[in-house]
Amino acid sequence: MRLFLIEGFAGTGKTTTAQWLADALGAVALTERSSANPLLRYDATTPDAFVESLLARWDRWLTDSPEDAAFVVDGAALQHPINWLLLQGARPPVILDALAELARVLTPTSPAFVYLFQNPAIECFQATCRSRSSEWFDRSVRPLADTPFGAAHPGPLDRQIATFVVRQRALHEAAFARWPHPLLRVDVSGAPGAADWDRARERIARFARRPRPSRAARVEVVDYDPRWPEQFEQLRARLARVLDAEVEQVEHVGSTSVPGLAAKPILDIDVVVARGGRMADTIDRLEGLGYLHIGPVGVAGREVMVPADDPEFAHHLYVCAHGSRGLSDHLRLRDRLRDDDEALARYADLKRELAQRYRTDRDAYTEAKSDFINALLSAPEAPLDSPRR
Repeated sequence: MRLFLIEGFAGTGKTTTAQWLADALGAVALTERSSANPLLRYDATTPDAFVESLLARWDRWLTDSPEDAAFVVDGAALQHPINWLLLQGARPPVILDALAELARVLTPTSPAFVYLFQNPAIECFQATCRSRSSEWFDRSVRPLADTPFGAAHPGPLDRQIATFVVRQRALHEAAFARWPHPLLRVDVSGAPGAADWDRARERIARFARRPRPSRAARVEVVDYDPRWPEQFEQLRARLARVLDAEVEQVEHVGSTSVPGLAAKPILDIDVVVARGGRMADTIDRLEGLGYLHIGPVGVAGREVMVPADDPEFAHHLYVCAHGSRGLSDHLRLRDRLRDDDEALARYADLKRELAQRYRTDRDAYTEAKSDFINALLSAPEAPLDSPRR
């Protein structure tokens, strides 16, 4: 089977694009406007039941569909699942785990994923609301106030919508970080004219017709890039505009912070809250800058945040408590690798080897590095005759 997934916010043109691509490829279009779409029949009443139904529905459809067929599906793999789960009050880790599991269900088809996006997300969605009919708004948007999400975010409907859009977009970005299949991002910001759409469709057509092996770029280790420190400084300056005295430092950590070390081209940044400071206040300030709070993700004293809009530089952001274990481990690993050429070389070799072995499984890649990292963190300081940086 050939499977193409078209995703994006309302108003980005995903249904129109899905129908156009299906016609161009001679494929079957299953759009969100089709009442016969078996992938958009939701009968669950809880997040857990919804996830179970979502995965079973996709699995059953893949099993029942002809192996030699081609399908173009819009909204059913990202937009609608995220919408439903967010509205019902599901936490971001639950949503991201569900989407990661769906990606595994889809693996046999190696689906090609086209994501249509607009920046800034809130203003673009507001423009869509103004351009649609009042019936569409009353059916698709106004009920937000009466959902668990609306109850958890009381206030004027416009503010609730803005909060929802920010979280939705950030979940899109966080899901892509774990998405193991071919992905094409198409910027449709502003008011694209006919020529803009012609160029976008040309890109989509080339992408759709290319050979589609499982996407190796999800685990991509590249040579050290001397621009990484400059990118960090630009991001730190942007963060400084909203952070206050409760933040004692902003640290560049992870492999991109170690000169000469091969790394995934994604910056890791720790925002360190001073002793006695309120992490919740810092999280609120960063949410105002457009980040989504994901949670501790298994590490006490560290809160993960992801950018809502498409960032200029790919990065992970962590809000860390002063003296926390997560912060300490980040700083000790960085400093040990900066000071020990031998450890740096061994770690670089290991990362390249594991990136080849687990090209489409980021979780397995991360887990396979843990023994080396734990050994390095628990080892005594390097002897005086060890090579030093």
